[in-house]
Parts: sequence; structure tokens; C-alpha cells
Amino acid sequence: MRNSTYLDAQSRIVEAATLGFVELNRTIRATEVADKVGYSVFHFQRLFRAMVGESWADYHRRLRLELAGSMIQLNDYKVSAIAIRCGFESHEVFARAFKSAYGCKPSEFLSIGTYHPILPSPNGVHQADPHTIESLRTLREPGVPIPFEVRPVEAMHLVGMRYKGPLQFVSSAWLKLNDWANEHGIDLNTRLLVTCAEELDEETPPADHEAFVAMDDLGEEGLERFIVDSGLFLVARHQGSGHLLADFWLRLYCECIPESGHMLRESAAFQIYPSGLFVEDPNQFVTDVYVPVHPK
Repeated sequence: MRNSTYLDAQSRIVEAATLGFVELNRTIRATEVADKVGYSVFHFQRLFRAMVGESWADYHRRLRLELAGSMIQLNDYKVSAIAIRCGFESHEVFARAFKSAYGCKPSEFLSIGTYHPILPSPNGVHQADPHTIESLRTLREPGVPIPFEVRPVEAMHLVGMRYKGPLQFVSSAWLKLNDWANEHGIDLNTRLLVTCAEELDEETPPADHEAFVAMDDLGEEGLERFIVDSGLFLVARHQGSGHLLADFWLRLYCECIPESGHMLRESAAFQIYPSGLFVEDPNQFVTDVYVPVHPK
């Protein structure tokens, strides 16, 4: 694709993505938005997925669900009213889509205790932050790459708690572990802190995702033990709000692993928090991500 042709396609796809970001009170069909940006439906669908990283339907549904999550947290609206406001055909359709995305019913969402109803996105666009659509990074555009290295890592012996549910809400398990640590006179900020997740199939519903929040094993009783096997890992550092880590993980899988010349290895992926878990400035929150790989 010549540069001028690419820039024209990029401009149209960004226009479509912006339309989907602004109009969240109805379901916008691909035929409508393709017509607005001057493409056939087939060509639009193919280009949108290639440049944005998700289909038009998935992109627009995710933003409407993020809006719904924000409205539920306000606790000022009935679920049926939120379903209509966010463009779903019925309460039943909305409830199914919401549970598929967040792993719980809309009526249970407040109990999760998250203040950021962000769903994983390969493009960084989120309903809660208008600036994200202004800086939409199309995936085929050369941009700032993620620095990474591939290196062997020794086995780690950990002790902690299991978590089951959407991985973007694993912070709730960390709060429980922190409460346990405080009761036993342990300062988590003085320990190696790790979140582990076994390899998940793409078909695994968010409600069935499992993780392990842990610290280095110094012999504490009353917690579960877990061993991360030694092996080769792709390692990258993320600095910024932990609520954007899901997007970072997607970039690792889509960009860094293919570039590294390696393939995924069946073992636990994990992330370590060298700055500690409780940082006043979210922009200073540091996470080192480890993805198990092996040479092709």
C-alpha cells in the first residue's frame, strides 16, 4: 500500500472509530458507517479490523458496555434504562453481553468495587477517556515500539491467594491479600509482589479466568503456595495506570512476540510490581510483564 493510499485509509478508519466513540446510544451497523466513510461493507470490515485490532461490531459494543459500566457505578439508573441508553435491543440482550464482557450480571457489578470499568482493547480507545480517541493508534501504522528482551528466568516460590473473574479486576484480590498482610504485620511494599495467570484459551469466559496474587514465600502460614517454573520469557516494562495493563498485554501478544521470533510456551505468565502496589501517582506505577516463550 503506497503511503498516500495508506494515509487516506487511515483517515477514513479514524473517522469511523470516532463516530463509534461519539454515538453510543444506539447500535450502529457496519453498513451505515461504511457508507459514511465511502467504502463497501466488505472492504471497510477488513480494513477496520486490520487497523483497529477488533471488528467494528466488537469495538462499538465494547465502548457501549464501558459506558454502561460507568452508569451502573453512578447508581442513579435502573438497569433497564441503562440498556436502552447504551443502544441494546432489550434488557436480556444487554445482560448477556454485559456478563460475557465483565463476568458478572449488571446488578452485581457494584460489588466488584472497581472504579474503572475498562475492558481490554488492542487500540487503547476507552469510553471513559475522550483523549484516547484523539490519539487512536492504528495497528498498521509504524509507531513507538515496546522495548522488550527475551531471557531465561529462574523459578519463583510464591505464597498468596487465588482469584477468579475478569483479570482487569484482579486488584480486588490484592486488596484482600493486603488486608491479610496487615493483620499479620507484613508490609507488602517490602516484598516481591507477583500476579500469575495460567494460559487462557480465547474461548474462556471472563468469569472463569483465574489468577494468583502473591509475594515471595518466606514461610508464611495460612496462604496457598504456588511455583512459577523457570524458563525463557519475553520481558517488557509498563509504566502508567494499572487499568491500562490489559491493552499493554494485547500489544505484547500482537506485536512483540511475532517480532521476537519466538512462540508462546505453555506456562504461567506473570507480572511483577517493582514500585509496589500502592503508588500515589498512577503515572509512576511500574509493572514488569513476563510472557513464557520458546524459539520457533
